[in-house]
Amino acid sequence: MGKVRLTAFMASLAIAVLASILLLNLKPGGLPTVRATAQSTGFAYFPDHYDVVVHLNVNRVINSPLLSRLISDPASLQKLDRAVREIGLDPRSDISEVLIGGNTQKKEMPVVFLRGPQLRDKVAVLLNRKPELLAKRDNYKGYELMLRANGDARQPAAAFFDESLLAVSGERRALESAIDVRLGVSPSIFHNNPMMNLISHINQTEPIWLAVANGRLNLPPNPAWSASPLAQAKIRSLTVYGNLDMAVSGKIIGFFDDAQTAKNFSAMGRGLLAFGKMQAAQQAEALQLLDGLSFDEYQNQVILNVQLPFLEVERLMNNHRSFLNMR
Repeated sequence: MGKVRLTAFMASLAIAVLASILLLNLKPGGLPTVRATAQSTGFAYFPDHYDVVVHLNVNRVINSPLLSRLISDPASLQKLDRAVREIGLDPRSDISEVLIGGNTQKKEMPVVFLRGPQLRDKVAVLLNRKPELLAKRDNYKGYELMLRANGDARQPAAAFFDESLLAVSGERRALESAIDVRLGVSPSIFHNNPMMNLISHINQTEPIWLAVANGRLNLPPNPAWSASPLAQAKIRSLTVYGNLDMAVSGKIIGFFDDAQTAKNFSAMGRGLLAFGKMQAAQQAEALQLLDGLSFDEYQNQVILNVQLPFLEVERLMNNHRSFLNMR
């Protein structure tokens, strides 16, 4: 029984780490690269109060060895093709980039930018096929808004910023804020120094990256550390980056208020990893995955290094396809 629970725990741990790498990513780089890329992704149109940004290079992710293998079996391809027919857009060819921005402190919906070749024409075809998706059209400062009623005060809206860049939000007001930034009426995210300081370390060649600035993320409650000062520790900012090439590799970096808290948290992480390795001593697969994790600290930063061999991740995915609903 204990062995089954341990295997499930290791599987869950590895899947959680993989999900973090899939959904959150970044790497050291330069601010000029960010500004250059921002012009094509819509980054420059985010308001200055945004403190969360996620970027996804869809082409890179879909064509990565891991994702290519996961969706290559007939059952997965059949599901994907059915979804494509349902929504009328194929992420493998119609969407090349996704950029999401929002604010963790204000009660407003995020804005999502979608970029793809001839995206305006393809959305027009979709709306012709499914007119129920569109309640009405309106105009805001020269931009045509495509609106959809959802029964509450927040009216989902979309607008094209150019022929291949579509902005979407669950709230019309949030979309109008992005338009105001583009028109120069409101300041952009480039005026948000804490966010730009984080993003200045991002290498935009990574397929996925995420940055959270000015956050106050509490550690999850756990009796193991409830009496420790770490129970009150707050992660001030968070960045994650990695890739899905021949190994699932990357770094999850938490920024704490002071160096001592970071050092204590890193020591706790090493202790948990050591305990996990002791428990997994007789399970080669779980041990190899845990060997791919390590903790470091630098000043007020705690760094979780991830280096999971591609073959081990693939084997884990194959063993737990039912959990992932791949079949």
